[in-house]
Amino acid sequence: MTDPLPNAAPNAQAAPGTLPGAASAVPGAVAGAGGVVGAGGVVGAGGVVGAGGVVGAGGVVGLVGLGLMGVPLALRWESLGFEVVATSRTAASRDAARAAGVAGVVESLDEVIAASPAVLVLSLPPGGAATLVAVGAVAAASLDAVVVDTSTTSRGAAVAAAAAFPVFLDAPVSGGPAGAAAGGLSVMVGGDGAVLARARPVLDAVAGRIVHCGPVGSGQVAKACNQLLVTVGIVAVAEALALARRSGADPAAVREALLGGWAQSRVLDVHGVRMLEGDEVPGGRAANHAVDVGLVRALAAAAGLEASVFEAAGRRIEDLALTRPEVDHSAVVRLVDPSWP
Repeated sequence: MTDPLPNAAPNAQAAPGTLPGAASAVPGAVAGAGGVVGAGGVVGAGGVVGAGGVVGAGGVVGLVGLGLMGVPLALRWESLGFEVVATSRTAASRDAARAAGVAGVVESLDEVIAASPAVLVLSLPPGGAATLVAVGAVAAASLDAVVVDTSTTSRGAAVAAAAAFPVFLDAPVSGGPAGAAAGGLSVMVGGDGAVLARARPVLDAVAGRIVHCGPVGSGQVAKACNQLLVTVGIVAVAEALALARRSGADPAAVREALLGGWAQSRVLDVHGVRMLEGDEVPGGRAANHAVDVGLVRALAAAAGLEASVFEAAGRRIEDLALTRPEVDHSAVVRLVDPSWP
């Protein structure tokens, strides 16, 4: 993102490193009738009952961000009966969301806020600047909602967002667009447990696993650990399949054999297939993964950790992002083995 969301707190003072027009950022929100039972309350035909009060059948899910993750999140919530009010920065992304079937697309953040969502969910580009813009805009509007940032940012950005908007959770996710569509995301949450209880019915609708990792910022720490493992794993899978092919074995058969032993992993399962099939349609864009590499690197440096294996793999992802930023990160196999078919 290089400019703020439509109508996003134009008079707010931008914090260093954020976009013009606002001071911090916030995730979109959700609430409504979805037929989900969670620890924080019950979503059913009568609405949501939780620690924060009652949201009836007309309850609203506010969502900011309609990209690779935002669209399947919106579609999932709508399929379960939630009323979604969602926006994004560009007209093109809003039009694409409508074309994909999202019913509740509106033109501005002001319209999302005006719908008074009980939960506002952010699904924004990685890095943190966009999150700070949204949080500032929503905080300026004094919205009485739980703000749930599902974006991948930094621990510092999460803490800054919580300072601007106290009823806040950093809740980055793993599982990609397919996980969002199937309701199988892993959600790593930082923040107050009572606040999580209020947001849990909305998160339960899209998640197979929700883990409270500690205070605000802990969700981003957990996501950084996730991305460290994914970075190493995806490059290792590329190297293993390339080694098999170059050594005269069938890489598809080798992958199948490895799935039955200790080398089995979600990355080998899913991204191994993508590599074998040459499927480079982005589920995780190389450019976004490269931003994540920077976030992991910064956290490791702050912790005094020499993450040498991660660094080697991270450079591969960064090289891919420099030359082919929009492809899926599994395309790193073509850097590992330039002769890959």
